Amino acid sequence: IKPDVLDDENRYACPFCKKLTKAQKRFTIHRPPNVLTIQLKRFDYNSIFEGKINKMIEYKDHLNIRPYMSDTQGPAEWYSLYGVLVHFGYSCHSGHYYCYVKNSNKTWYSLNDAQVQQVSSTTALSQEAYLLFYIRNKNYIPPKDETKDLKQQTESKLSNDRGLFNDTAKKNGAPLVKIHSKPMGVVTPSPKTNFAPKQISTPKPEQSKQIPTIKQIATDESFELRKSASPQKLSVVVQPPPPPPPPPPPSPTPPPP
Repeated sequence: IKPDVLDDENRYACPFCKKLTKAQKRFTIHRPPNVLTIQLKRFDYNSIFEGKINKMIEYKDHLNIRPYMSDTQGPAEWYSLYGVLVHFGYSCHSGHYYCYVKNSNKTWYSLNDAQVQQVSSTTALSQEAYLLFYIRNKNYIPPKDETKDLKQQTESKLSNDRGLFNDTAKKNGAPLVKIHSKPMGVVTPSPKTNFAPKQISTPKPEQSKQIPTIKQIATDESFELRKSASPQKLSVVVQPPPPPPPPPPPSPTPPPP
């Protein structure tokens, strides 16, 4: 987008130095709308007669606004043209308005007061437009040629932004800042970087200590069958078998008769 130069009687009032200074003004789209209306400057209010600007401006049936947004590194935002408003006249004080509208069946019509007639898309796209009406189209798939043009437009805008910023920095005596046009989120590996996976050595599991059985303890003469204070030794307590129950008391002898 070409910056608008504010000079002479239209100078910018600087809030810092409190003076009228020469400046550049430019608008960018911060958030993509559902319906986009573009107004072209057709009237020259700086001239004496306030005449009309009849310069031919090319516009397309499909428009990607990503190069004209605040963030130029995001995905493409496509819009489809559905209305063209034309001013017929020589100045802003008089004239006549008529329009071209695309129907739901993708057919263009000329609407001029009570006259309605079908026209070709070439006729609708070759007018001295004053207002352009676009609608957001997320289902549009551009051809390969338009994809290449999009990349060139984005690179051209980044180059212009870089030059405008550096020119302003030179005038103000500030150091130049280099703006990288590489998209964010893309990491370029260094040729010296080794991305081979490292060999991670896994520790070997410790062998479980075997606890000796009673039979091994009985046959081993060096094993002490006593209570040890060390928790690493095994203590074995042998209990004697319980004593047999006492015999029942003898039954009493009955007295003689």
